Amino acid sequence: MFHDRFPEVSLLLRTTKIDDSRIVVYDVPSFTPIETVNQYYVYGLGDGSIDSHFSKWLSKDNSRTLIFLEDQLSRLKMCQDNGALDRIAANGQIHLKFLADCNHLDQFAAEVAHKFPSHRPFFEAFGPYRENEQMRRAILREAFFVAGNLGERGSSEHLTDQWMANLENLSKGSIVNHLKGRFKGVPAIICGAGPTLDRHADILEELQDRALIFAGGSTLSAMSAFNVQPHLGLVLDPNRHEFDILRPSPCLETPIVSTMRTEKRIPQLFNGQSAYLQMLSLGTLESWLFEKLKCDNELFCMGDIRGGMTVTTAAIALARHLGCGPIILVGVDLAFTEGKTYASGVWHNVGGGMGEIPLPGVNFSGEKCATLLKWVVEARWIERFASNFPEHSIIQTSADALLIEGVECESLDELSTEVLTGSFDLRGWVYDELNTHKVNFSGPEVEAAITEVVESVKRCQKHICNLPLEHAQMQMQGELAFDTLLSELETKDALEAQCQAVIRGAQ
Repeated sequence: MFHDRFPEVSLLLRTTKIDDSRIVVYDVPSFTPIETVNQYYVYGLGDGSIDSHFSKWLSKDNSRTLIFLEDQLSRLKMCQDNGALDRIAANGQIHLKFLADCNHLDQFAAEVAHKFPSHRPFFEAFGPYRENEQMRRAILREAFFVAGNLGERGSSEHLTDQWMANLENLSKGSIVNHLKGRFKGVPAIICGAGPTLDRHADILEELQDRALIFAGGSTLSAMSAFNVQPHLGLVLDPNRHEFDILRPSPCLETPIVSTMRTEKRIPQLFNGQSAYLQMLSLGTLESWLFEKLKCDNELFCMGDIRGGMTVTTAAIALARHLGCGPIILVGVDLAFTEGKTYASGVWHNVGGGMGEIPLPGVNFSGEKCATLLKWVVEARWIERFASNFPEHSIIQTSADALLIEGVECESLDELSTEVLTGSFDLRGWVYDELNTHKVNFSGPEVEAAITEVVESVKRCQKHICNLPLEHAQMQMQGELAFDTLLSELETKDALEAQCQAVIRGAQ
C-alpha cells in the first residue's frame, strides 16, 4: 500500500542500493501527545512503531495530522521489510516526507511546511534524531512563516480597517522612500528592547548628535527610562495592543515611520512628523494605489521579507536605505540575558504563539544561551542581510546577544571613541529632509483612489452573493478588487466579510 501513498519513497527503495548494516536501532520511550496540539512533525521512523504512540490522539479528531520526516533510506528499508510502511500508509492522517539531500534542508522544510500548514504544529524527535537540531530549527522556522500567513488571512478584515484609515491620513505626511542615500556616511544605532538596552542609557544620551538613533514598537516605551529621544521611531504592528503599549511613551516629538498596516490610532499618540514607508505591505494593492496617485518612490529593499518584518529588521533595512554606516545594534539581544526577556519598562505579551517556542543558542562569547524561535528567525534574517550588503557593516554591542554570523561584536564604549567621532545636527537634518519630501498628492486624490477600490468591491460583492464560489471567482477575474484584495480568500464567507470591511471602512 505504501507504494501508492508514498511513490517517491517507493521509487528510491526500488532503485537505490542500500547499506543497512550501520542502522541504529533505538527504543522510543513512552510518549503522550498533547491534546491541544493538532499537528505533529516527528523526525525519524525508529523501528516503525512510533505511530502507535499517536493512535489514540489521531482517532479523537480526524483533522489531526502526523507527519514523519526521515533522511535515512536504510531506516525506510527496515520499515518496509517489517511492514511498518504499509501500516502507516493505511492511515490517511499520517504522512511521510523523505529528505534525500541534507544540503537542501531549507528547501525541504519549506515544501513540508507549506504542504501541511498549521497555526501551531509541534516537533518531536527520538533516539539519535534528537541530536540534529538543524532539522528542528528548519521545520519550525518555515512553519512559523506559514502560521504567520494563516494569521494574516484570519485578520484580513482588521487589516482592511487599518489601511483604509491610514490611507486617508497619508496626504498629511512624508515619504521615507524618497530619502534614499540622504544620510550617507552617518552611523546608525538600532535600539532593541532586549535586557542589555538598560546598560547603555548614559552613553546613548551622549551619542544623540553622533549617530542616527532608531527605535520601534515597545522599545519606544523602554526609552522612557532614558533621557534619549530617537531620531526616527518605527511603528509597524497592526496589533491593537500596540496602542496601549505606546500610549505612555515619552517620545512624543519623535518622527514616526509607519506603513499601511500600522494600527490606525498610533499617529494620534505623537506630535512629531509623520512619515510613511512604502514597502508593499499590502502587496499589489499598495502598488496600484501609489501608481494611481502618481507617486514615484525609490525602491525600499527589505530583503527576504519572511521573518524579517519586525521593527528591528525594518530599522536595519531603513538605515541602509538612508545610506547609514556602520549599523550598530544596541539592546538587540535576541536571547534571555541574565534570565530576562526584555529591558525594564517594556510591556510584552507572553502568548502561546509559535514564536515563543524555546530553542538553545550560542552567544557572541561562545557560551550557550536560551532563545526563542522568533528571535532565531530574526537573527537568520540579519545574517542574510549582512551577507547581501557587506558594504553596510553591522556591529553588535553585547557579547551576551545571540550569535549572528557575519556580524561583528564590539562594545558601545569602544565604538564611541573609535567610530562615533563625528558630530551632526541630526534632529534638524531629519526635520528638514521629511519636510522637503512631503507627499505629492492631495486628500481628494486619495479619496478618489479609495472610491475606485470600493466601487470594484461592490461589483465583486454582487457576484459573490448571486453565484456559486467558482463561478463568482471566474466573473471577478480582472476586477481591481479581486486581483489585489480577494483572490487569495477561499470561501464565500471570507470574501463577503472582506467586501463588507472595505465598504464599512470607506463610510
